[in-house]
Amino acid sequence: MESWVKRFWSHADKSGDCWEWRGGKTKAGYGVFNFVAHRLAYELSCGPIPEGGTIDHLCVNRGCVNPNHMEITTRAENTRRAAYRSRQACPRGHPYSGDNLYFEGTARRCRICTNEK
Repeated sequence: MESWVKRFWSHADKSGDCWEWRGGKTKAGYGVFNFVAHRLAYELSCGPIPEGGTIDHLCVNRGCVNPNHMEITTRAENTRRAAYRSRQACPRGHPYSGDNLYFEGTARRCRICTNEK
């Protein structure tokens, strides 16, 4: 295995279900390794991303580089899914329902994320 590939994977914490990127990240929370890390992880593990394809994080964790948590979609489908998820779950994917949902004024809040802070 080439040294850059080993270096790339050395930034991935594979101890949990999501493989959390421990290297640099964009302001939006995506891992960076000369390229967007999740795209490189997918290509190293699964092969090339087709022209016009984009990666959807099924786990809703932008810092995850586990290729099993990714699916190739179109940009339109990825945007549609993101809009749906934003109505149903917090940005980290926890459901806005039951005991996990509370309101701060009119804003929905995730109890799990609040407790982790």
